[in-house]
Amino acid sequence: MRLLKGAVYIMGGLIVLGAIALVAAVVLKSEHGGAQRAEGFGTLDVAAPAGAMITASHLDGDHLAIDIASPKGPEVVIVDIRKGRVIGRVRLKTAAP
Repeated sequence: MRLLKGAVYIMGGLIVLGAIALVAAVVLKSEHGGAQRAEGFGTLDVAAPAGAMITASHLDGDHLAIDIASPKGPEVVIVDIRKGRVIGRVRLKTAAP
């Protein structure tokens, strides 16, 4: 019985220490601004054919997908907004009959 009481006291102490650590972590995060501010990258020039128009854009996390309609065909440009650079292009090619 003495061993059981000792185990209960130890586990209770661990729960209290865990609660204190949790409160301390929340306070530290709130003091230091838990979320990091994103720095702007300024202006990004995206090359597109003459007569091209942006038809839509989609944001997913740090990636921006820009839908472009042009005389050469539709294209999607994928931009990493955190780094400010184009990371890929998807062009639709029609198959020959």
